[in-house]
Amino acid sequence: MKYKGFTLLEVLIALVVIALGLAALVKTSSHYVDNHTYLRDKTFAHWVAMNVITELHVKRTWLPIGKKTGDSTMVQRTWYWTILTTATLDETLRRVIVKVSTDEAQRESLLILTGFISAVNKTNDTLTTL
Repeated sequence: MKYKGFTLLEVLIALVVIALGLAALVKTSSHYVDNHTYLRDKTFAHWVAMNVITELHVKRTWLPIGKKTGDSTMVQRTWYWTILTTATLDETLRRVIVKVSTDEAQRESLLILTGFISAVNKTNDTLTTL
């Protein structure tokens, strides 16, 4: 009698091929999700850093040279930032480096953004921004 169908070996080989394909698909999907999460966090960190620099401009804050830390809440999450203020060749201008992290210890910065703030103009007592 002649049987029609697949042998056990053929079925096992087909299962191995399918398993390899599914493993590659899962790995690709996992990489996509990780990348999406990283880019989402990086975007929010950029917004936090921009908010910190904008707040300095709006409040007309002239920061002393040094370091200042704080936190902000955005998208129901706490973001920790550090402002590093340095002098420039122009005495009326300061470089402001904002580092944003997701952990309070700030071991690894998710984003570093540089901006500038200028001193109060002595003639009309207003802050000029760049």
